[in-house]
Amino acid sequence: MRREDVLDLRLRSDTGLADALAFGLRALSLRSSRGLVILLGDREALPPAAIRELVDAQRLIGQDGRRCALVMPDACAVAFALTHGATPPSVGTHDEARALLGRGQPEAGVRRLDDGRRVHITLYRELDLAGVTAIRAELRSALAHARAGCTFVLDLAGLLFADAHGLEALTRVAVRAQLAGATVEVVNACPQVRGLAYRLGWHEHLPGVGEGTDGAGRPTTRSAVIATDLHGTVSYWNDAADRLYGWSAAEVLGRPITELTVHPTDESAAQTIMSTVRGHGAWEGRFSVRRRNATHFDARVRNTTIENGLGAPIGLVGFSTPLTELTPV
Repeated sequence: MRREDVLDLRLRSDTGLADALAFGLRALSLRSSRGLVILLGDREALPPAAIRELVDAQRLIGQDGRRCALVMPDACAVAFALTHGATPPSVGTHDEARALLGRGQPEAGVRRLDDGRRVHITLYRELDLAGVTAIRAELRSALAHARAGCTFVLDLAGLLFADAHGLEALTRVAVRAQLAGATVEVVNACPQVRGLAYRLGWHEHLPGVGEGTDGAGRPTTRSAVIATDLHGTVSYWNDAADRLYGWSAAEVLGRPITELTVHPTDESAAQTIMSTVRGHGAWEGRFSVRRRNATHFDARVRNTTIENGLGAPIGLVGFSTPLTELTPV
């Protein structure tokens, strides 16, 4: 007996993908108790309309207590994450999709300790839409303890994963605690949560989520955003990177990043940084980078990993901003 519903779109062209996805989801019973696997085939990226359909589908399925797994190439998942702002529940094969669905529903949890001056909130396990629904009452209760003069700590040491819905819930709690007069601290965020906070731009409302990152080091809308696979081959290049480095996306996709932005004498240092990101999830600091015209400038760089639905790294994303454009703090 099949353990999941399957929507096979591998042979659909990009042009008709969104319509095929919408039709297929209507044809399937969204009230089924089984998980859903969507096979998207070997694509470099998804059309914006298809991404919107997938996001809506995930929301509906999550509300029904089900889980969804998207089978797509890693480069496609990275592009999805950077254009939509959240990492999709993606994997590379149908078997991995079954493994993802077999995890069952996330069991998010909350613990609270209040000594009068310090409210310590610990979150653990996984926090997606279903997890937020499960702990909404506990978050409300914890927020009721935020008050002027106290320190309100959101400890994420036990939080293994959060999607956009989970991070939005955390951000709302942090903002409301600050409005109540509390001093908010976010501690022990894992690389996946830190990376998502920066990609969504919500790190500004989560003090401490960057583990010591100061204002000058935070990625901004002016930042060049470049993604590579785990070996450093470029898979994503935004418009700011085009303006900053002088290369267009069409010219750089599929090429090693070290050929484009790193001086030959700095290649060993760049490889060391990429190794650090792969091993620890993040790296931040000052680095001398190279433009297409061979001129150099110092940039503030922050690199993080992007994970698939099983939590395995599938790519590296870097945010870089010239130090001369950063506002002193």
